[in-house]
Amino acid sequence: MLGPFSFLEDALATLIASVPELRLLGAIDYVLLITLGVFALDGARRGVLLGAIDLGTLVVGLSLAVALHGAGTDAIESVAPSLGTFAPFIALTAVGGVVALLGSLAARVVDSTFVYPMRRVGAFRFVDGLLGVPMGFARGALLSAVALIALSALPLATEIARSIDQSPIAERLVPLGRMVAPDLGAIVTRISLGNTVLAPPPRAQLSGQAAPALVAGARATLDPEAELDMVSLVNRERASGGLTPLVFDDRLTLAARDHGLEMARLGYFAHQSPISGSPFDRLVRSGVRFTIAGENLALAPTAESAHRGLMNSPEHRRNILSPTFRRIGIGAMLVEGTGMLFTQAFTD
Repeated sequence: MLGPFSFLEDALATLIASVPELRLLGAIDYVLLITLGVFALDGARRGVLLGAIDLGTLVVGLSLAVALHGAGTDAIESVAPSLGTFAPFIALTAVGGVVALLGSLAARVVDSTFVYPMRRVGAFRFVDGLLGVPMGFARGALLSAVALIALSALPLATEIARSIDQSPIAERLVPLGRMVAPDLGAIVTRISLGNTVLAPPPRAQLSGQAAPALVAGARATLDPEAELDMVSLVNRERASGGLTPLVFDDRLTLAARDHGLEMARLGYFAHQSPISGSPFDRLVRSGVRFTIAGENLALAPTAESAHRGLMNSPEHRRNILSPTFRRIGIGAMLVEGTGMLFTQAFTD
């Protein structure tokens, strides 16, 4: 019915279906209901034309901020390396801020030249306000989705993430945010953990060909020699860039090995563990002292092919060549029926 805004129908259907079972809704659901209601009322106040500009500005701003944050981060770090962890946040907000400013200027022009004079006509004011409701609702839904993604991506917000996962309203809203800003969760996590990347790239980028998925219960055999090979490859790369070599750390290696063995045992390939949590959580539990940490994962036939894939990925390359990191731990193992699984853990 609403064409490009068909997601509104899904969200409204969820709200309506939830009415008979309000007792099953959690605190996050009630906050979302209030938020959507407030934005719907604001949409009536703004009207359909200004509401469309507001919504378009939000969509374009989010999309561009996420798409350009990598290049922006590199530019900021090249000019001011001392900013370090704050560079991605600055890049993200700078792009979004510029788009928001342009959208605000466009809205003012449309308001002063067309909307304000026309609102003197009662019929126009009524229709404009009525059609502005879905625009406001859509803006509230998108902003709520972005907030939900950001909260669930924070490493210390485990309870919030669980509440979001169990929320019937959030279940419909979050895909909307991922559609507009697909990498937002990974960016937020990297900012919060200090260059930790929680979204592995496609396995094809790491091995040169599509790697089979990890099968739960597959036998994994540690390969200390491959671990030393990987450390040598990393330090050779850093030396070519004029950086100091990383110190091979036993505690980091144990943490990296434990995560690799757990992934092989449970059959998943991700930084976020259903048992041990985020890389940040794992290092804390392992007794590692640090202020900034990072993690890379690779699934490939050899250490050399894994290293090539990581260096071809800007996010993973940034971890390997970060001047902030001083120590590294490597977990390398041969997973039966899959290949070599590598976990790189970095700290200052």
